[in-house]
Amino acid sequence: MTTLAWRFRSSRKVGNISRMRLSLARSRVSFFNGQLMSTR
Repeated sequence: MTTLAWRFRSSRKVGNISRMRLSLARSRVSFFNGQLMSTR
């Protein structure tokens, strides 16, 4: 595998990971908010 192809694939992976992280952070925030409301 050439470094160029590897770089291209890794960059695509990073994009997918960042997208997943954004959705994960959103769900986490909503989850924490729900827990805070339930504890009160």
